[in-house]
Amino acid sequence: YDGRPVDAAAVVGRVVQSLKLTADQKGAEVAVGPLPPCWGDPVAVEQVFDNLIGNALNYLDPDRPGRVEVGGRADGPAAATYWVRD
Repeated sequence: YDGRPVDAAAVVGRVVQSLKLTADQKGAEVAVGPLPPCWGDPVAVEQVFDNLIGNALNYLDPDRPGRVEVGGRADGPAAATYWVRD
């Protein structure tokens, strides 16, 4: 395992950009709040956010406006909590 500091905001920015077409097709907005950095495998962190945000977009209720929110908080010097909600 080769863990290292990961810029979660940059990772989520790339994921949101890659899912822009899907969001546009669903008429959905993806709102990203402040995201603290984390420690881990950057590829794995990107896969997790891609899966969570992608699933949130894919399973939005078509009868209401779509909004997916991504946020996080630092829980200490080496820990963070993130969320994806719709």
